[in-house]
Amino acid sequence: MTETITIRLHNRSKAEIKARAKPNLNAWVNSLIENALGPKRVDWDEVFERRKGTKPVRYCSDEVRRASR
Repeated sequence: MTETITIRLHNRSKAEIKARAKPNLNAWVNSLIENALGPKRVDWDEVFERRKGTKPVRYCSDEVRRASR
């Protein structure tokens, strides 16, 4: 379910807001809301459970260098 939020501009023109809001108005408003609410709480149990099911990454810089030669 999507809710609609109406924003009323009192002291700024719509053109000024659009010029300032990059890449688009929705992204700009969302970033303002995220900054005002602060960082999200992290559920570390969920993070560790998610990582437990994956294979460990094997990375060897020597193999990468040999393959690029």
